[in-house]
Amino acid sequence: IWVLEEPTQTYVMSFSFGGTSDLTLPCGQYTIKWYDQITGGALQNGSITTISGGGSPSVGSPPSGNSKDWIALITNDFSTSITPINAGCNGDDGVAILSISGGISPYQYLWSNGDTTQNATGLTIGDHHVTVTDFAGCSVFGSVYISQKAEVNINEAVSICDNKSYYVGGDSQK
Repeated sequence: IWVLEEPTQTYVMSFSFGGTSDLTLPCGQYTIKWYDQITGGALQNGSITTISGGGSPSVGSPPSGNSKDWIALITNDFSTSITPINAGCNGDDGVAILSISGGISPYQYLWSNGDTTQNATGLTIGDHHVTVTDFAGCSVFGSVYISQKAEVNINEAVSICDNKSYYVGGDSQK
């Protein structure tokens, strides 16, 4: 058996000639899918489909017993996704909207600017990071880059609902 890992997120185990194994995992909830490296195809469910970390849980058996070479993909279900709202002209009013998947609520948040709310506000241009800790004490990390909104230059007539023309910048022609 061999194991490749991206610590706390993804583990890949190869079971040459079948077998089962235990794997020491950090805290979190994990999904297990199996891949038949002989015949290929889609990922499949084995005897166990989810496990909890924080110890050495069994990953179970592949879908068709111990007769083939299987690869187990073990993925942590606790993750973050951050949507930036870029800063305006002053460069200090950016917003980061945080989405969380998995873990056990309630969550605690700590942003690199000191915010402790789910969404960070008043962000300046640059990189910002967040640590999210769930009720079980498991943590995931996320980052986002806030840039400045593009400057808008209007130098022509603009029609605003009342069909009147307004000129911003430049000389008026009407």
